[in-house]
Amino acid sequence: MFQDRPAYDASEKPGGEGWIANRDLEQLCQFRPTSMSTHAKWVEVRTFHWKPPYPPVPKTSRRMLRQNAIH
Repeated sequence: MFQDRPAYDASEKPGGEGWIANRDLEQLCQFRPTSMSTHAKWVEVRTFHWKPPYPPVPKTSRRMLRQNAIH
């Protein structure tokens, strides 16, 4: 059955850090800005294995262009 979900807010937040959680896949993802170069903005994308109530366990970390992270 369909469940109402909160509306997605695509506006940028101060500091630019964001999190996405998926309980079904037991995965947590963090996006945060890193240093800017003269031509591009970069973000760090970190993934974690997460099985509540236990704390998240780091899996991967990578840096990517902000524009690619948005898509």
